[in-house]
Amino acid sequence: MRKAYDAIICCAGYETRARYAISTLSPAAKYKVVLVFEGDKSDNLVTNREFFETAGYRLIPAVPSQIDIVLKDVVQNVNALQKDDLSLCVDISSMNRKLIAQAVYSAAEVADQVGRSLTVDFLYSLAEYSDPGAPGRPICHRGPVIPEFAGWSDQPGDPCVAIVGIGYEADLALGTIEELEASEIWAFRPTGHDPRYDIAIDEANKGLFDLIPSGHIFKYSITEIFELFLHLESLVAGTLQSERPVLIPLGLKMFALCSFFVALQHFPNVAVWRVSAGQFAEPVDRIPSGAIQVITGHFSSRSSR
Repeated sequence: MRKAYDAIICCAGYETRARYAISTLSPAAKYKVVLVFEGDKSDNLVTNREFFETAGYRLIPAVPSQIDIVLKDVVQNVNALQKDDLSLCVDISSMNRKLIAQAVYSAAEVADQVGRSLTVDFLYSLAEYSDPGAPGRPICHRGPVIPEFAGWSDQPGDPCVAIVGIGYEADLALGTIEELEASEIWAFRPTGHDPRYDIAIDEANKGLFDLIPSGHIFKYSITEIFELFLHLESLVAGTLQSERPVLIPLGLKMFALCSFFVALQHFPNVAVWRVSAGQFAEPVDRIPSGAIQVITGHFSSRSSR
C-alpha cells in the first residue's frame, strides 16, 4: 500500500480494532474523516474518538450518504490540483456492510463521473477468536444491502441461486435462503485461521451444510483474498447464463468486499443482500489479532473500460 492518499475514510465504533490498522500503518492525507456511530456511548468508542480526533480526523455520522459527500469533496479538491488520478484509503475493519457497499459503489461512480482512475486501498484488521454467542436470533432485516445492489435481471423468470458467505450466522442464512426459494445454494467457507473458528463454524452451520451438496462448498483461505475474488467472480459469471444470483455476504467482511466487487463487474444484474438480527444481535468487541490485510481496487470511467 502507498503511504500518502488524497483522502482516508475509516470508522469508529465499540470495537478495539477500529483504530488498529490506522495506528499501525500510519497512512497520511490532508483529507481525513472517521465515521462515528451515533448513540454508542461505550468506553471503547470514547477511546477511539479521542484517537482519531488527536490524529486530525474529522468526525461525521456513520451513514452511507456521508461517503458520497466525502468523495465529492475529495474530487473537488483534487480537481483544483489538476491531478490525473485519485487515491483513497478506506479502513473497513469496523464498518457495517452498508457502509462498505456504499464505499465500493461510490468509488466506481466517482471514477466514472470525473473520467479518471481511482485507486482504493481497503484495509482490514483481522480479529482474534471470539465466541459465536447463542444461536436462534430472529431476522430483523433482509434485502438489498443498498438500493444500487438490488440486482436487475433481464430474465426475472430465471430461478434464483443463493451464494452464501459462511460465518456464525447460519440461522440468518437459513431463513433468507428459504425466503428466496433458491433452486441452488453455494457456500464459501473461510479457512486458515484459529482452529477454534473451524470448530465453531462447523457447529453453527450443521443445518445449513445439510442443505448444500459437498461440491457446492468452496473453502477459501483468509490470506488469499484475490483467489477468493476470482472463484466468486467465476461462479457468478457462470450462474448468470441461466439463473439470478443473490450474494449473501455473512461471515468475514472480506467476503462482503469481494461480493461488492463482483456485483460491480456484472452491474446491475447481481443482487447483494444484507441479513441482520438488528437489536437482537449481541455486540462483540473485536480485538485485533495483529494481522492487517490490504486489498487494492482500481476503478476507472466506463468510457475507458
